[in-house]
Amino acid sequence: MYTAASAQGQFWQMHEMLLNHWQKLGDDYLAEYADKLGLNVTQFEREIARKVYIDCIHQDIASGPT
Repeated sequence: MYTAASAQGQFWQMHEMLLNHWQKLGDDYLAEYADKLGLNVTQFEREIARKVYIDCIHQDIASGPT
């Protein structure tokens, strides 16, 4: 979800939104948060569903500390 938000220029805003709403991180809430940030919700949901950024995410995980 961070990467999908980042593609629309809202990485840190989504980061802060998720931290502020850590108790509500289900899929239903993600679209609500994306909408509150003014993201294109259709694009946001489509990119998450299609796992558009999965390779990037796996690279980030692999490059992290072990």
